[in-house]
Amino acid sequence: TRGLLPAPERILAVAGDTMAVDFDTACRIESRGFAKLATSREAKNIITSTFFQMAKVKKELDPSELAELTDGVFTSRVSNAYSDEGSLLLNEGVSSVLIDAMGKQVGMPAGPLSTQSAVGQESGCQSDEILQTDIKDRLLVRQVIESLKCLQEGVLRSVAEGNVGSLLGLRAPTWTGGFLQVVNTWENGEQIGLEAFASRAAELEEAYGERFALPSIVKQKMQNGEFFV
Repeated sequence: TRGLLPAPERILAVAGDTMAVDFDTACRIESRGFAKLATSREAKNIITSTFFQMAKVKKELDPSELAELTDGVFTSRVSNAYSDEGSLLLNEGVSSVLIDAMGKQVGMPAGPLSTQSAVGQESGCQSDEILQTDIKDRLLVRQVIESLKCLQEGVLRSVAEGNVGSLLGLRAPTWTGGFLQVVNTWENGEQIGLEAFASRAAELEEAYGERFALPSIVKQKMQNGEFFV
């Protein structure tokens, strides 16, 4: 899971903690561990998208519409944004190996350069100077912003379509619950949710350019006190 899904580590931790205690204490430890796992942001994201929204989309769309959702305009735009950000990082002098590794570390099935001829090129020496967190956030946030634009422009008819389409069509990181759901639970310092995502996007925009500008649909949701549901 590359450390992105908490369940395996939590199970092992609980198993270790319960080995040297009596049965009743072990049950309490197990209950606390389960409760902490069930209320994690990863659990909230996965339950929202893979249980509720997946069923909704499959009920509303016929097979041809579902195929278009997972392999159409939306997925093409987001995939191109992911590849483009990888190319920009490469042009800045970041190692192609590091770029692809960070893409996988954030939870994508492959790095942004894995299908491009740029793989294997080692230009510049900035890979040691750029924080890995920034690289991972750039690769993820770029896809999230493109997904938000698709929702804003009507390419996506609902939040559910965006989450299901990104999970099935783009193999978005499971822990996100999809590229729209992740905005609801984004963490940036002590902030959580849309405000946290807006803050991080603003930081990236200031550092790397207007492609990270926050789409107006996020600002509208924040003003109305709403989430992407």
